[in-house]
Amino acid sequence: MELSLRLVFMALFTPAACLVSLSRPFWGLLALVAMYYFRPEIWGAPTWFRPQMWLTVAVGLGWIAQAKSLRFSTLMALATFIVAAFFLTAPIAAESSTAAYDGAVVVMKLVIVMLLTLNLVDTPRKMTAFLWTNVLGFVYNLKAVYLAAGSDSLTRSDVGVGQGGGSNYIAMVCAMAFAVAYVRFLHGRRRERRWAVAMMIAYVLAIVVTGSRAGYLSLAAVGGFFVLRSRKKALGFAAMAGVAVLFFLVVPQAHLDRFKQGFGVGAPRDPITGSRGRQDFSAKSRTILWFQGAVPMFREHPLTGVGIDNFPLLSPQYVGFYAGRNFDPYVPGVKKRGFVAHSTWFQLIAEGGVLVSVPFFLLFPIAWAQLARVRRSRSRDPGVELLKEHAFALQGVLLAFVVSSTFGSHLKMDFLWWYLGAVSCVHLMTLDAERRERHRAHQAERERIAASRTAPAGAPVPEPVPV
Repeated sequence: MELSLRLVFMALFTPAACLVSLSRPFWGLLALVAMYYFRPEIWGAPTWFRPQMWLTVAVGLGWIAQAKSLRFSTLMALATFIVAAFFLTAPIAAESSTAAYDGAVVVMKLVIVMLLTLNLVDTPRKMTAFLWTNVLGFVYNLKAVYLAAGSDSLTRSDVGVGQGGGSNYIAMVCAMAFAVAYVRFLHGRRRERRWAVAMMIAYVLAIVVTGSRAGYLSLAAVGGFFVLRSRKKALGFAAMAGVAVLFFLVVPQAHLDRFKQGFGVGAPRDPITGSRGRQDFSAKSRTILWFQGAVPMFREHPLTGVGIDNFPLLSPQYVGFYAGRNFDPYVPGVKKRGFVAHSTWFQLIAEGGVLVSVPFFLLFPIAWAQLARVRRSRSRDPGVELLKEHAFALQGVLLAFVVSSTFGSHLKMDFLWWYLGAVSCVHLMTLDAERRERHRAHQAERERIAASRTAPAGAPVPEPVPV
């Protein structure tokens, strides 16, 4: 095991954070989010050394010890159903029940973190701290992203960071963090805006050096949405114009060429057929995995799918090549791992069938509708105004995830589930504030009516309180 300052830091910080989590579980949740992006196995440490496992247990125990109520939500109910469906279908997985069971256990752990988020982030100020922790948590990894892009051997930053790794994963994380930083730039206080500008620049540069086409599309989608939907249109447009200028000033021409090749413009020779295709094979392979792999698997197992984590075990038989940079041709009878579907949506219809994919897909329009409902709230509660800002940021986060996940398999990314928990928090806190406001208004109205009945004749009657 490689001894380093970061390993020593993690070895000291993790037990300290676990102790804090037992008495202050919200602070433990923030530590869990921040430490998510540390991967001790890269440094030669054993898997059990991961801080996420220990912090999750400590935060859960701290919450259980202090909890006076249980907050649940529509999104939480759907997530629970998805976990149960994965466990129920694991024994009938098409290739490996063991892989399906292990995958179900992973999703269950992520949904537990979603439940902890839902119950621990219970004030608008805590939501601010939670979102900023997500923005700042990846900062340490930006060093590796920039260094990889500046090396002689790599033209794109494609390194193992966080719990995922690879250029598409990095770009997705950066696009989601950019959404939060942008909204804090629009609505935060002066010092917060300065931090937000710095983070926006840092994350845009990181997206650029990944060369990720999905990342470029995600950034464009998030930027366009914010410009169109922002209530501070002049400031928002100016900020996005600055982001666009920065992007085109620093993006390498090779990355733009590769982006165009994904749409069939200037594509190189196909490494398998030898012909010059309309797309580069990296982009073409995704459509092959979708329509020759995921769709036939779904047709053969429409209700329950082939089982979670079974797609890469089966895909070589369907698409004709194994996983790897050389796309080695499939040999019948040879068991080697294939690619994932490179699409969360296609992989889920193949692995989960209708039973899992439908409730999972419903998570996103329901989450979007709940955030839109928050932004339309007419509550005069000062906390609701802050919640509206957070709802706007979370809409950008969801949009970044949806676009990026069209070209990457991201079902088992922790931050997806805790962001869904955050959506439920924002929605439930807004509903609670509106109920309190209505209750106060009704109480004031009852007092006014009672006063009018007991007041002497000719005495002024208090004006009704507007609801």
